[in-house]
Amino acid sequence: MLQFDALQWGPPARPLAPPFSLALPAGSLTAVVGPSGCGKTTLLRVIAGLQRPLAGRVSGWAAGRGAVDLLQQQQALDRQFPLSLGELAMAGLWRSRLSRAERRRRCAAALADWQLEALADQPLLALSGGELQRALLARLELMD
Repeated sequence: MLQFDALQWGPPARPLAPPFSLALPAGSLTAVVGPSGCGKTTLLRVIAGLQRPLAGRVSGWAAGRGAVDLLQQQQALDRQFPLSLGELAMAGLWRSRLSRAERRRRCAAALADWQLEALADQPLLALSGGELQRALLARLELMD
């Protein structure tokens, strides 16, 4: 379970919402929607522990301790860098002490999870925006 108690977020001294309390059951799926600039990304950064809330707290589900990952919508990524989709995903294991064979097996499984096996050798420049996002999600899946 993830619990928000009187949570407020936003720029210093300028909350983007009134105090917000909510309990999200484990395994639930929740969408954060709203117009541009309303604070969706800031809220997700607070939940992921990347930014402190202005007030209130997030608790449960190891909140703020790496239990929630955040993939930014826009990546500062040079798509002309000579890297394939598979190599980009494999970067999620760069600190791993697993054998080379196990890293390859896990990467192949992650690419299959995101339906990217056929694109593993494609350069980043050849990928659509959605394919690139799925490759980044595969890399995120492989990270500790």
